[in-house]
Amino acid sequence: MSKINEKVLVVDDDPAILTLYKKHFESVVDIFTAQHPLEGLEILKKSGPFALLVTDFKLPEMDGLQLINKASEIAPDMVKILMTGYADLDLAIKAINEGRVFRFLTKPCSNKDMAASFIAAINFYRHLKSEKDTLERTFNGCVQMLTEVISLSTPAAFNRARKLKAMARKIAPVLKIENLWDFETAAMFSQLGYVTLPHQLLEKIQMKIEPTDIEKQMLARVPEAGEKLLKNIPRLEHIAWIVRYCNKNYDGSGFPEDDVALKELPIESRALKIITAICALEEETEDFDVISARIRSGKGSFDPDLTEMILADLEIASNGEYADKIEVLKLPVAELKIGDILLTDVETSEGKLLFSVGNEVTQIILTKLLNYSEITEIVEPITIKRKL
Repeated sequence: MSKINEKVLVVDDDPAILTLYKKHFESVVDIFTAQHPLEGLEILKKSGPFALLVTDFKLPEMDGLQLINKASEIAPDMVKILMTGYADLDLAIKAINEGRVFRFLTKPCSNKDMAASFIAAINFYRHLKSEKDTLERTFNGCVQMLTEVISLSTPAAFNRARKLKAMARKIAPVLKIENLWDFETAAMFSQLGYVTLPHQLLEKIQMKIEPTDIEKQMLARVPEAGEKLLKNIPRLEHIAWIVRYCNKNYDGSGFPEDDVALKELPIESRALKIITAICALEEETEDFDVISARIRSGKGSFDPDLTEMILADLEIASNGEYADKIEVLKLPVAELKIGDILLTDVETSEGKLLFSVGNEVTQIILTKLLNYSEITEIVEPITIKRKL
């Protein structure tokens, strides 16, 4: 039998039993052993990932179920087998029903039964991992597709979203926001609600024409519209919650009209409120001192503590510490790459605007441009900036 690639950890306070495990199974599986549960936890941290944990119930300092609970925090996908010298049916039923163990085996256990349990557990681990990887790829693909739909339907909103995402990535460590993916994704989807706005209103925004009172109400409800689109997508519920409050004032005023205010607002929402305002001001002026003064004057709108942290960090960025190295190029459509930023409008020779300045070239935009170039003439070269 060929050796299995996955790792197995066995924890038992009897060294003779651990020696037997090594003797009988190390030729077919990568097996680690520990006499003490704390030693086992250290091995999990330093030598993972592990497919299987086999633990005795009776251990020093903590029992096998307690070890399984702690091990699950380190390696939640790992399969667990619990062994005991006590034929305790109640313990077995409880452990299995709570989903904490894959199998419950009593001592002594024959080599044949143990080998069969190893194989069954590792096959189960492989199945779970394969299923999880497939779901992960499907989920990420759906998120990417949704992002590109925004880029096509509302390019201006997509450009804001791209800037917000980049700013979120920079300030997350300063604000001690641990889940960077959630923060970045919420920054991107904070603009999703713009796809629900009438085309005429989007044109007004682009041309900087003052909206009517009714249109202002629509704009104020953009985060709520985005939340409604997101909240029914599995695993995006927390993103939807962040988006819901990303435009609400720190003092609780504004939309949505509920009692959530101050520190009860998600920290990601409070941060997005600030950096969205900064992005808007950057369209009016490049003077960071002016931008800072305007943000600080918005009492009641922004979390004052986060405001100072963000402004301090972005001031460093404005001085060039975080500046990206870029090159400006003039290229034909065929040489554009995903991630390029348009520095000029892309038009057909008849003057039809395809994509405006500021758009980031995504897969769907690149495909559309290549398709257009097959049937009509596009004005070339196209000026872009590209990160080195």
